[in-house]
Amino acid sequence: MSSFEHNIIIELAEYFSKANIQFMDSCDYDFVMMVKDKLYADDDTDRCFHIYYKAKKQASERARLEADLDRMEDKISQTEEQLRRLKERCDKASQKLDSLYELKKRLEQEKLLKAIDKSTRTKAEILAFLESHAQNKNGWQKNCQPFCLSCKILEN
Repeated sequence: MSSFEHNIIIELAEYFSKANIQFMDSCDYDFVMMVKDKLYADDDTDRCFHIYYKAKKQASERARLEADLDRMEDKISQTEEQLRRLKERCDKASQKLDSLYELKKRLEQEKLLKAIDKSTRTKAEILAFLESHAQNKNGWQKNCQPFCLSCKILEN
């Protein structure tokens, strides 16, 4: 027997000691293979390590993984449903706000027209007042508010 073969047998005998073999038997592996190779790319030493397979472990891990995936799918479905309901509520609120804004705008215009009708001022005086509150090139007039009804009427 060559020294190379003798060294391999010695290494295997040390690695596959009775205690190691009994331990692997107790784990009830379906398949065990010992490999002697470099463990990672820049490893400079050949190392002995085991590759093992156990069907029961694979089945239990697969079942756990599938259960986790099912739970995640359920959570995603619940979240999608919550988002759909939230979007519906937001759309309804947006429509209600739009209609309230239109109502407010119409009521303000009606109020102003009634005030103009009751006014003792001439039409020319009222138009001069409205024009003095109109928007200039730099924005609203100094004393005019962004929601000034007079300016809104002139814009329309």
